[in-house]
Amino acid sequence: MSARLIQGYDAAIEALRGEVERTGPGDEVVLNVYLLEGGRSSEQVLADLVAAARRGARVSLSVDGTAASTLSRVVERTTSLVPEALALAREVEGFRAVRRREPDHSKYALFLRAGAPPSALWGGINIGDRFRPWRDFMVCLEGEDAKALARKVAGEGPPLVYPPPPESVRFVANLPSRGCFEIRPAFRAIATDPGLRRLRVAMAYIDRVGAAILRLALARGARVDLLVPARANVYQNANMRTVARLLGTPRLRIHALPHMLHAKALLAYDRSGVRLAFLGSANLKRNSFRMFKEVNAFVTEATFLGALEEAFAGLFAEAERLEHSPPYSRAAALIEERLG
Repeated sequence: MSARLIQGYDAAIEALRGEVERTGPGDEVVLNVYLLEGGRSSEQVLADLVAAARRGARVSLSVDGTAASTLSRVVERTTSLVPEALALAREVEGFRAVRRREPDHSKYALFLRAGAPPSALWGGINIGDRFRPWRDFMVCLEGEDAKALARKVAGEGPPLVYPPPPESVRFVANLPSRGCFEIRPAFRAIATDPGLRRLRVAMAYIDRVGAAILRLALARGARVDLLVPARANVYQNANMRTVARLLGTPRLRIHALPHMLHAKALLAYDRSGVRLAFLGSANLKRNSFRMFKEVNAFVTEATFLGALEEAFAGLFAEAERLEHSPPYSRAAALIEERLG
């Protein structure tokens, strides 16, 4: 098995730091994140990256620098470690830090080793202490699957193919600079697959464009269980407006998690049970479909599906079923849908 599920911030940071510490001369480390915020954990990661560069590894840190991530920090009044990273890049040979100018919501780390098989981490987790209590996922990959991720983000991977083969990891991505937008077609392929009878979806943020994907599955008779955060850190009004519009739809059950849910994951079931997972950085939102760089994957490895199914069971057990329309501001929702 290549894909290993990692649940929660602390476990993800531990895995990331462990992989960085294993690097040496001639190795390459590529860390791509949307938000790099303040805190002890992020400072430790930054120190580990610098130490790897001083050991002779080539280290590249890339952080979104567009208005999208800046707006998130302004709204939530958070700090950024990007200035410190840029300063270190000017001082430390082998350490490169860039602030990206193309909207990039993907989160992954590649470890390309000179004398050993590659490994990778990929999923939805940002870096900063405030993310510690959030419910989220990362995935650890090794060998050929790590190489496949490296090829995909470089624009060299195969195009979207559905359905994915059994016991596999197959990446799909939005790469706006290359005119490649696979995330929405991948979601649509799942929603319209007549062999899939049930979808369980854990989603941090959803708007009317994302809801239209779920309606495709519901329209053909599939059952859908949707889990959202009861109080999202951002886009709360857009989330609740979408929930209000979906409530009452036959075969749809909506649940709200009392903790911040930041996961973007889906499990799809056929007559025999769970068939595939689809997860990564992409939300069920317009901008995740048409603007942001995003990286998701279909995973059909049985052991991974079992682990994710168990994680979903725990999340849904903590949640409350929504029966009535939640409060929200329509004006704020329209603004959030446009910006987020």
